Amino acid sequence: MHIEVAVAGAGFGAWSCPQEYETRVSEARCWADLPRAALDVAPTTTLGDVLNQAAAELGVAAHRWEPEGRPVEAWAIRPVSEAVSEVAFYDDAEADEGLHRKFITAPVLNSEGQVVWGTRVTDSTMGSLIEAAHHGLIKGDPRKIYLFPSDPAGDFANLAWEQIAVALLAVETILARIGGVADGVSALTSVWQAGCRVIVGLREKLKKRGGTIGDVQEVADTREIWDAETFAKFIGCSASEAETLFPLLGLSQDTDGQWIRRPGDSQSRAHLMLVTALYAAAYGLAWSDPNDSALSGAFSDVLALRDSGQLVTHTTIFEIIQKRLQQIPIQELDEFTSEWQPPA
Repeated sequence: MHIEVAVAGAGFGAWSCPQEYETRVSEARCWADLPRAALDVAPTTTLGDVLNQAAAELGVAAHRWEPEGRPVEAWAIRPVSEAVSEVAFYDDAEADEGLHRKFITAPVLNSEGQVVWGTRVTDSTMGSLIEAAHHGLIKGDPRKIYLFPSDPAGDFANLAWEQIAVALLAVETILARIGGVADGVSALTSVWQAGCRVIVGLREKLKKRGGTIGDVQEVADTREIWDAETFAKFIGCSASEAETLFPLLGLSQDTDGQWIRRPGDSQSRAHLMLVTALYAAAYGLAWSDPNDSALSGAFSDVLALRDSGQLVTHTTIFEIIQKRLQQIPIQELDEFTSEWQPPA
């Protein structure tokens, strides 16, 4: 298969590149303007091997850090596949041709057709990445790779099941509290509890494949229409479990039995509660106690906005989480401890 690799940045940190790349990259207006290498490889070739070969052809090198004193170019060489902290795939559907969509791990399918998360993209074969892209699990074209020759400025930790468990339990606390007050809460509670039972049941299966319910949500977001059998195969659950999860994932069933994403589905209470739980787990609001007032307050804020008729987006939820975090005393933020233990 034919693969192209484009250098999408000047050397930074423990990296070195031809000096002219800095000007070429800064003035580039599209993929065609970037310095590129073309390779013909087998489907079993890993993306890491592709990057190593392309970097050698392009004159890009990764180095091992040394004390200051010698120029970077004199530092010991390390494999580009080991040093790279992010890549991206060309996407002609995006205004910036996919440059903004950087990642270092990517979902792929195992031999049983189930999604496996958390695999470093450089360890994946080109064939597996192309297959994942074919199924919509990866955005862009894996045959056109952006190489960023720079060290990471920071790393965002993956969601942890312990924090997810805290956030999910917090939702049940909120629903129990408002059960006799808000319209439709009884139905919402039923949908939520059924979905959570599936999530808990899938926890160990997903953990073995490096995934969380957050990753399941991302898979669901790759399509506007799902049939339960296909989704179940990807996730590794039964079709009935998939159908139980769909309302939490922002999908509803049409008259033909397919699960689709209608315009209003993103505003369903069950889906907004799951998205809020994921943001709370991601940004440190769900570290300890599901009864924490800041955590429960975030869910209440989201429900209140939604029930007032306002559009609640991911940005809205993120802002709510950040405001609630600011209400926690600094000493509490430094003590992520509690006697409460999440369920096994």
